[in-house]
Amino acid sequence: MNAELKVALKEAFPDAILTGPYIYFGPKDHLVSGFCLEMTRNGIYISEFVYPLFKRSDQLSLLFSERLPYPEGFVDYERWEGNKRVDEVVNWLDANSQRVKEKLSLGRFVSEIQSHPVALKNKWVQMVNALALILLGEYCKARVIIQYLSDQELPKGMMQISEECRVLNGVLECNPDKARILVEGWEQEMKAKLKL
Repeated sequence: MNAELKVALKEAFPDAILTGPYIYFGPKDHLVSGFCLEMTRNGIYISEFVYPLFKRSDQLSLLFSERLPYPEGFVDYERWEGNKRVDEVVNWLDANSQRVKEKLSLGRFVSEIQSHPVALKNKWVQMVNALALILLGEYCKARVIIQYLSDQELPKGMMQISEECRVLNGVLECNPDKARILVEGWEQEMKAKLKL
């Protein structure tokens, strides 16, 4: 994101956080949501995303995102000269920011996850679904998912899932409220990383 666009976005969205290609709102209800601006030499592709803060990671990811279709989600440099490009991006984001802010609901987030059977095949999505269910107090449903994931042979790159399942299985069995406190602690770790 160039300096001119960054200044314009900070001015237009004082409540938003800008980092790298992301502009996002929140945190609210354990989530942040916003846009990812993918700069190319021909224009800017725009993706909408929601990020669950209880999913520990080194940075934001686009696991729960959708690149908007062309031409709606693309600012074409050929159509706009210099400063007009910045104005077009700001105007587009302004017109669509309410829609992404409305996604800051954990219940809605879980409903969206559960309505996408293909996404639910992804082990990271399954884990996030389980963690969200814990935060919603749906411990039995979360435990079924966690037990299922625990029984899987996960590749080396998914050791975080295995470790979280191991810890949560024991806690959910003894004291489900402690599982919620644990997940909220993971959320605080992520907020600290993102400086929220």
